[in-house]
Amino acid sequence: ALAFTSCSDEGYWNKAEIEGTRYSFAQSASSYSLTATDVMTEAVVTVYRSSKEGEVTVPLAVAIDSAHMAVLSVASNSVTFADGSDVAEVLVNVNMAEMNIGTKYQAALGLAVDSTAYSISGPMAHTMTVVLNYNWIPAGSGIYASSWDGSQFGIKFEKVEGYSDENGYQLYRIPNLYANGYHLEFYTDAAGNAVAAQYGSIPLGIS
Repeated sequence: ALAFTSCSDEGYWNKAEIEGTRYSFAQSASSYSLTATDVMTEAVVTVYRSSKEGEVTVPLAVAIDSAHMAVLSVASNSVTFADGSDVAEVLVNVNMAEMNIGTKYQAALGLAVDSTAYSISGPMAHTMTVVLNYNWIPAGSGIYASSWDGSQFGIKFEKVEGYSDENGYQLYRIPNLYANGYHLEFYTDAAGNAVAAQYGSIPLGIS
């Protein structure tokens, strides 16, 4: 499921009266954690100004790694404040079809204004991060025989929905095997045999 977080080291822009219009982003960073079942086509980044008078267009400074440009792009290289509004939005396009699982895609945004127009408390830059995570689904149950002490116990499997590499391997895990949040991940070949796992070992006695 889609998860979103945001943060700001500098704190929110304040609306104290300041000589001249000042600009800032609402937050210094935002992060979106997606799975293959999520649908996301764009993200909204909020920008503030200290005045509501007149329509004003502010240029953006945008930095996106060339390897990430197929996934992230900005709808415009500027942001426009409507007359009577002190809030504007930057739209960042997201192309999930080009995302690779586990890769963090980032867009760094800045406001290309003179330093005299910087907010005295709000962030002048914003970094947006999007990552596509595995979508783990139930995949049956079996017996796990520990290679450490020979103990055996029943376990439940999960596998990554829709994942298969060029060799036909599928990715499975035994959730919370060692402790809560510590999972054993392993691959199976096209015949369903465990062939590789974390820590250089493979599960024993899985049926």
